[in-house]
Amino acid sequence: MSTDRGLILIVDDDEVNLLLLNALLVREGYKILQATNGREAVDTFERESPDLVLLDLMMPVMDGYEAARIIKASSPERFVPVIFLTAVSD
Repeated sequence: MSTDRGLILIVDDDEVNLLLLNALLVREGYKILQATNGREAVDTFERESPDLVLLDLMMPVMDGYEAARIIKASSPERFVPVIFLTAVSD
């Protein structure tokens, strides 16, 4: 299996979700970065430039909406997909 499929940033304040997503994606050959709140996500994104961001909406410090706005604004020269993950049912 290829080990160079891309770099993914997983952002969630729930440790179980981080562990599960990490295990699934590593098994598929992705390199993984993790953050537990929006501020860490922005800092990690700016430092590491991942190819994809999987982002929880409801988190402490900075929510996923604000983190996504900052991430998108910080890299206007390239398309970085941001996929929201949430348990919110509204």
